[in-house]
Amino acid sequence: MKHLKLLIMLLLFSLTGILTIAQEDGQVCVRSFEDRNNNATFDANEPLITQGVGVNLMDASGITIDSKLLDDSPIAAQGMVCFQQLPMGDYTVLITSADYSAVTLTSFNALVVAGSVPVRFDFGGKLISADLDTSTSTNTPTTADSQASAIQGLLFGVIGAIVVMGIMIMVGMLIYFGVFRRRLNRLTALQGTGSYRPVTGPMPAYQQPGTGSMPVYRETPPTTGSMPPVQANNPLLNRDPNEGSPPLFLDEDTDQMGTVKE
Repeated sequence: MKHLKLLIMLLLFSLTGILTIAQEDGQVCVRSFEDRNNNATFDANEPLITQGVGVNLMDASGITIDSKLLDDSPIAAQGMVCFQQLPMGDYTVLITSADYSAVTLTSFNALVVAGSVPVRFDFGGKLISADLDTSTSTNTPTTADSQASAIQGLLFGVIGAIVVMGIMIMVGMLIYFGVFRRRLNRLTALQGTGSYRPVTGPMPAYQQPGTGSMPVYRETPPTTGSMPPVQANNPLLNRDPNEGSPPLFLDEDTDQMGTVKE
């Protein structure tokens, strides 16, 4: 009986250990690959990613219980990061990468149960530098394109300048004919009228002196016949200029100015 009880106790301890090992034998793994055709599926011709990927493991309450890098994984050559000996329960796997842009999902829910096979998720990414090179080569204009754009811009500028000059010339002509031309016509009309009459008919012929009806010019004036002779007995010459005027002096010797009494 004593040996039987001991055997039963050993069997119970063995079962308990087996159950404990089974409960802590859960495993969650992430495999990373370069998804070159962007189909979110690992194809045979696509390479595995061996670095530049980080994986965080969180429990059901959202607390991060473990974090690993693909660079430090012992099975990184296979693109794998694994979390081993996990208790049964719900987990969340969060994948991050600074070198690859995700093509697949970056968050997964994992359920670990007793006796289940390891849970594995695939992460497909595309190298960010390759995307940048593609976008740069697509968006960067070539030298020929730059020269063509410069020539096109120059042609548009010349055409625009010609159009503007043509419009300015037309506007100037309209202003000239509409305003200044009328004023010039009015000034010309006013200047063309006045009190002077135009000379019409033939000019008279020039006549030499001494011919025709014009008198002949004499160099010496006539000596006779132009002025009357001076008469000596003219009464006006013998008249006293003071005649009829009051005497200026009362002297007995003089009675008139300029005459002496005899």
